[in-house]
Amino acid sequence: MSRVVSFGEILWDKLPSGKVPGGAPLNFAYRLNSFQNSVSIVSMVGDDALGKELIEFLKVSSLDTEHIQISNIYKTGEVNVSVDKNGIADYDILNPVAWDNILLNSKNIALIKNSSIFVFGSLICRNITSRKTLKELIKISPFKFALKPTPDNSNIFSCPVVTPVTALLIKLLYVPHIIKVFLS
Repeated sequence: MSRVVSFGEILWDKLPSGKVPGGAPLNFAYRLNSFQNSVSIVSMVGDDALGKELIEFLKVSSLDTEHIQISNIYKTGEVNVSVDKNGIADYDILNPVAWDNILLNSKNIALIKNSSIFVFGSLICRNITSRKTLKELIKISPFKFALKPTPDNSNIFSCPVVTPVTALLIKLLYVPHIIKVFLS
């Protein structure tokens, strides 16, 4: 079985109907895990009630939480979602939050070196700390690709990506209209 590592934002999407776990890397890991794949998430949550609740959600969903860092400085990520009268959603992604500050450590390095696939969200590049960690992990990753959660995301980071055949496979395993896989 392949070991897939999903790196980046895990957060709460606060919808008009209530909050739900989200972030492209979490959504990807959750979906892939539903097919009995071995998936780890590398991210950071705050040492707060929302962070504890998010970690509990991951555990109940049988997702590996060993590589979720806890911040005593930053709070757990949240996205305030509003919907206008025409059904068009607007997203207010709070900043700075815990996942903006994922630190490079020996556990993450070992995990990536032993992974088959390394997946990361493009939003992770909005802060220098997580961006530096990502750049270092990309260097040692055997196979990598980026998830772009929204078509108007201006925080795109240039990175090595997968082949068109693998991109198609990943699209079939995930919700095609939500992600974009960047091809070279």
